[in-house]
Amino acid sequence: MSQYPSPYTPPPTQNYGGYDFNYYQPVQDPLAPAKKASIMLYVLGALVLLPSACCGVVGLMVPAMIAQQPAAFSELSASGMSPEVAQTVLIAGGVVGLLIAIVMIVLGRFVRRGTVAPAVTAIILVGLIGLYLLINAVGLLVMKMPPAQVVMGMAVTILGLVLIGLLILWLIQAVMAAPRVAQMTNQYQQQMWQYQQQQQMYQQAYAAQRQQQFQQQPPPMPGTAPGQLPPGPPPVPPPAPPNSGSPGDPNAPSA
Repeated sequence: MSQYPSPYTPPPTQNYGGYDFNYYQPVQDPLAPAKKASIMLYVLGALVLLPSACCGVVGLMVPAMIAQQPAAFSELSASGMSPEVAQTVLIAGGVVGLLIAIVMIVLGRFVRRGTVAPAVTAIILVGLIGLYLLINAVGLLVMKMPPAQVVMGMAVTILGLVLIGLLILWLIQAVMAAPRVAQMTNQYQQQMWQYQQQQQMYQQAYAAQRQQQFQQQPPPMPGTAPGQLPPGPPPVPPPAPPNSGSPGDPNAPSA
């Protein structure tokens, strides 16, 4: 390795009265938290959509399942829940899950823009889902269920809580970055307005220049069409041949 410093090393930055003039820092995108939160909303919406659709389909198939396997629902009836109630619960759960999934997917599109209202709405919705998962986890611990089911239910619940916590963190960052996004949007709109004004000025100046050049052109001569050049002077005739009988001509025949 060479002991000499690299000539491409950036100069050290100094703090001048609270201002940082480090031009080598990468520019951070204020929309980055909103974009990550939007992707997470899409993912969670899809994860909620599939089980909800399956739950609704199973609820609609309960009468057919009872007709085919009546013994499978005998234990359910012995626990105090009729097949009609189970069917209603499954269909209602599927419909509610589908609505939540659709709302999450729609919010993901609006959260990506970096505005405050969709992000706050998503925080409230996701917070309610997280609260439901916590209540579900407590129910798994309290109810007497087989250990395998408890472990599987707790694993799914913990995974959902981790994803929801990460999503809430990104949504809060998106809300905090919303003023910068609004400022950036206003600057972009002002630049576009200035660009349009400059284009209009250039077009008006070009049109005025063309009109002035057209007015400064001389009027066409009689007999010529507009824009046609006038006829030029006639060509000069060639000189006449020398007289063979002129005195002093060496080429003249001798007498």
